[in-house]
Amino acid sequence: MKGVSVAFNSKAPHTTPWLSIEHPVDAVPEDLFSALAQIGWAEDGLRGAPPLDGMQEIILVAPKGSSLFGGWTDEERRRNMPIVREVLRKFGITGVPWYRLSLEDLL
Repeated sequence: MKGVSVAFNSKAPHTTPWLSIEHPVDAVPEDLFSALAQIGWAEDGLRGAPPLDGMQEIILVAPKGSSLFGGWTDEERRRNMPIVREVLRKFGITGVPWYRLSLEDLL
């Protein structure tokens, strides 16, 4: 998708990512958001950051898992990641990085 960047991010123990999607303010990828919602990815419900340089960042959280605080088990991660990556591929989004953030990154 033109102008859209996507990255997975996670914090320890790095089994459950969230999606960071940046898009031009005037080109909201509603079809992408709808497709991700159909497989359980949803906005985090927190107030988003204001647009910066014409780009808006939206955070989507993964479907709830059966681990602590709704995180995924290793098996759920192995099952869920190919599904979300396939949805992204349908929109021409490939090679999505997964940033495993440290405590320093989060502070």
